[in-house]
Amino acid sequence: PEAISALVLRKLKEDAEAACSESITGAVITVPANFNDAQRQATINAGRLAGIPVLGLVEEPLAAATFFGLNTKGGERLIFVFDIGGGTLDATILSATPDGLYAIATEGADNIGGKNFDELIMGLVADQFRGQHGFDPRNDAEAAQRLRLFATQSKIALSEPANNVISKPLILAGKSLRVTYSRAQVEAAAEPW
Repeated sequence: PEAISALVLRKLKEDAEAACSESITGAVITVPANFNDAQRQATINAGRLAGIPVLGLVEEPLAAATFFGLNTKGGERLIFVFDIGGGTLDATILSATPDGLYAIATEGADNIGGKNFDELIMGLVADQFRGQHGFDPRNDAEAAQRLRLFATQSKIALSEPANNVISKPLILAGKSLRVTYSRAQVEAAAEPW
């Protein structure tokens, strides 16, 4: 994992140097709030393998709050920051004071994330497909891969405020279907989460 992370970090460094037309002499790297000491050390090691001096690690919720300048507005207050990634959900309560941002509590779930919403949409589409064509496209490897890509792209499109309905053609296993579902359907299906 460290070597793979190092490859990603090296590419990011090269892209940043090309965009800025100057050398990167160090980096602060964000990590999930629930990373343990070994995972944090592995992140530092990956930076070193990439040839980047790691100046420090910052927990992602603190980085997000700092990016939005939340410690500079409105005096002392509590802030709730949540991060839903591909496979995890992390939530942190921060204290914002004139002196800085401080994490009070962090909790995470390793069993819920964006992939769950992809699978939920895949199920909605598979039900429509099964109703029209009599088989579940998730049982065919190639069709399932195309369905997952469609679900991910549709999820992203549906997250735009102006989009409340997805209505697109989809071809799976040589059969076509006009897929139609709404944000309300997705939210109702996701209600248990």
